[in-house]
Amino acid sequence: MTTALYLEDPRLLEFDATVLATESTERGTEIVLDRSAFYPEGGGQPADHGDINGIPVVHVRSDGRTIYHLVEGEPPERLSNEPVRGRVDAARRRDYQQQHTGQHMLSGAFMQVGRYPTVSVHQGTDYTTIEIESTTIPEADLDRVERLTNEAIEADLPVVAEWATEETISRFPLRRPPKVAGSIRVVRIGDFDCAACGGVHLSRTAEVRMVRLLDVESIRGNTRTVWKIGDRACAHYREASTVVKQLGNVLSAQPHQLVERVGMQEQRVRTAELEIRRLNERLHELIAERLLDEARRVSSTDTGPAVATGSFADEPKDMLRGVTERLVEVPGLAVCLVNRSGGLLQWSIGAGPGSAVDFDSIRGELLPMIDAKGGGRPPIWQGVGTRVEQAPDFLRRFRELAGGAPRTGG
Repeated sequence: MTTALYLEDPRLLEFDATVLATESTERGTEIVLDRSAFYPEGGGQPADHGDINGIPVVHVRSDGRTIYHLVEGEPPERLSNEPVRGRVDAARRRDYQQQHTGQHMLSGAFMQVGRYPTVSVHQGTDYTTIEIESTTIPEADLDRVERLTNEAIEADLPVVAEWATEETISRFPLRRPPKVAGSIRVVRIGDFDCAACGGVHLSRTAEVRMVRLLDVESIRGNTRTVWKIGDRACAHYREASTVVKQLGNVLSAQPHQLVERVGMQEQRVRTAELEIRRLNERLHELIAERLLDEARRVSSTDTGPAVATGSFADEPKDMLRGVTERLVEVPGLAVCLVNRSGGLLQWSIGAGPGSAVDFDSIRGELLPMIDAKGGGRPPIWQGVGTRVEQAPDFLRRFRELAGGAPRTGG
């Protein structure tokens, strides 16, 4: 059995103890001490980290009587019945003391504001979530919960842990019935909140510093609220203030003008995107018209069907598609376009209505010429090849297979 020192003194971070046993598990080696200030994972609060005689402690668990310290690597072979010095990671302990104490206060505030019961809690590495038994919570109530909690933090209320029994527990104004029987540990936060809890907490509410609501979402018919608590909330405030200042400099605006200015910028971007799209469509039309005129001139000098080919360099990746889409509207026209970009050769093949081009029958000869991959469905096929230098031969062979006269695409 391990004496849980953290229950009596949550500020204790260093302690002397004796090793009772070391045990090998699937996760690694666990050390059992006769006494420990390490808080084991439980009640939504993660375990403490730290070290035992310099050996890193990476997890702590308890079976209700014994505390097991999972350590990194293999401890010295002869450690049983040896005195050791344990050290709890102070920063991690403080962080989760703030999370746990702040969560109690928020859950108490939810009850005060709208009799909203807390269903579950998760204290993550970045934020704490509190799931509330309610399908929706009005924004005004959420604002009031945050305000009441911060006011209680400012009031610097005492946080006291007391022990009760099943006979005396009724004397305490518990926020919810206890989940355990027998000897029950009760954590009171002034007159603001009272709940049965075995976790480690701060001594005064001022140490929580502040709470800030980040997000609200529906889950399982309940409402999950996401919070920054303690030093995390202060860091979030500093980060948000820095971002607001930078945005203000970029947009030449005061903080209260940012939303309007950003909205104006979004509208300008949407307008510019529409104009660029319109210009691209017109450009694709002009290129398609030029290639079609050239294909018709060549077709008029021979008896083969019209074949349009074109070779480009460093064009946007959607250019070939846009031009091909316009050319395949022409009855009987066969199309093959390439674009050299980034050391690769983009290709696009199309067949207009009534065209004699059968991509499946020519792909086996064409694509290996440029070491290409790709595919599609009628009337357009496209992909990428790696043998850029073979582009002229690729286009020439397509014209031959499509039935057109050999020529150089431009």
